Amino acid sequence: IVAYLNCRGQTCFNISKQLQIETFLQTNHIDILHLQETRIDDDTFSQCNFVISNYSVIQNNSQNEYGTASLVRNSLVPEDIILHHSGRIIFFNIGDITFGNVYLPSGTDGPSRASRENFCGETIPTLLINSKQNGIIGGNWNNIISKADCTRHPEAKMSPCLKRDANTFSWTDTYRSLYPETQCFSHFYSNHRFGSGATRIDRSYFYGDLTTTEAKYESVAFSDH
Repeated sequence: IVAYLNCRGQTCFNISKQLQIETFLQTNHIDILHLQETRIDDDTFSQCNFVISNYSVIQNNSQNEYGTASLVRNSLVPEDIILHHSGRIIFFNIGDITFGNVYLPSGTDGPSRASRENFCGETIPTLLINSKQNGIIGGNWNNIISKADCTRHPEAKMSPCLKRDANTFSWTDTYRSLYPETQCFSHFYSNHRFGSGATRIDRSYFYGDLTTTEAKYESVAFSDH
């Protein structure tokens, strides 16, 4: 079981949050948990006996609280680990499968959108050059490639480069492979500038000979995703 979880970096990665992640791992029997908006140090998970006994931690810190990390069950051996210097991307292989953890910049302004397009159009394809024939990549994309995944102003959130990636690499949306017509969102917002709305900015894609048997979104207490 592979899962993705945004940890809401602006509230830091405190002990309470770490213990909730531990419970999330146990309750859902997760093998690989990809985290976004994290900063990992030597004390992280030191009070989480289940985590330190059963998982290895791949960390890719950024200069702030918005890095990435992946918890991998000890029975699995990650190899060929790639950590992008921005802290926003982790790739690794287990057997004949490539796994990816992505956290793209947020924001609707021009520079933020351009940065996301650069990640999708150049960085991610480059990092996948030596990937395996099978893979699953996901996380917090902060964009969409389908109008059905947004309630307001989808044109402002669409990513031409990510859509091209999906077509070029034959990616299949994990959730949509099972529920093509279901209305589902992972992020809800309400503010004076944009009003109220919802998007499915947190997604995963698989490719190769992999298949999906279950896909779902679950709420967690400490995150807005």
